Amino acid sequence: MLNHPHKVVIVDDEEEVLEVIAEVVKRLFGDLVDVVTFSSSEETWEYVQHNEVRLVLSDLHLPHIHGLDLVRQVIGLNRGIQVVAITGDRSCSAAFECFMNGVHGYITKPATMQKIQDTVGQCLSHLDYWKRIIESMQEV
Repeated sequence: MLNHPHKVVIVDDEEEVLEVIAEVVKRLFGDLVDVVTFSSSEETWEYVQHNEVRLVLSDLHLPHIHGLDLVRQVIGLNRGIQVVAITGDRSCSAAFECFMNGVHGYITKPATMQKIQDTVGQCLSHLDYWKRIIESMQEV
């Protein structure tokens, strides 16, 4: 159900950014995560629909399906999926729009290792919290 490793999907159309973020997440969270990367929103959407994904880190400026539209689709599919927006847009309106659409975290580019650790760590902690709740209910 919410067992480790948590499936983490990262999508960014900038290959270098995608590789760096994926490597940082793998290095920081090791066996807690299974990282899958995509460079297109369409591939990401297809994968998320057919796999038990727990966390999606998505660039907001993607071709074809805009990142925020992808975020809305993912959250609409399964409210239990944690979603983090990754963007170079530092405007309050972009952050507010993400907040209003249920995004759990917001990382601005260039992303620091500390920001990735804090944001992904919070999402994984939230998942572990619910895992403990569910397990305690099964014990009753």
